[in-house]
Amino acid sequence: MIMQSSGLKKLKNFSKTNRELLAQADIIIARSIEKKGDWEEAEIMYTAIMEEFSDTSIALRVPLLMAIHYDQPDNEQSKEQMKKIYTDALSSYQNILSDQGSRSALIKKKCF
Repeated sequence: MIMQSSGLKKLKNFSKTNRELLAQADIIIARSIEKKGDWEEAEIMYTAIMEEFSDTSIALRVPLLMAIHYDQPDNEQSKEQMKKIYTDALSSYQNILSDQGSRSALIKKKCF
């Protein structure tokens, strides 16, 4: 796993009660790992963010970042993975709306 910068470590220690900031710090780390070419490790982190911070707006964005990785026009397997991620994300978003009864659920999560 990539070493976290001291700044991100300080941010995570400072914001232990702010789940949005914690999720933001983790997504920065995951994106850095992905940009360094370690997709498997990044995917593990993305999945952990969705599970650990499911109540944050950051977690709602993670499936879109993962789908972008699989957006490779000449690779049929990647296309199928991308479609699955989009389908799962849409289902998750619809569940959030139905659980809360309205669009206000996403507004409360500060997605808009």
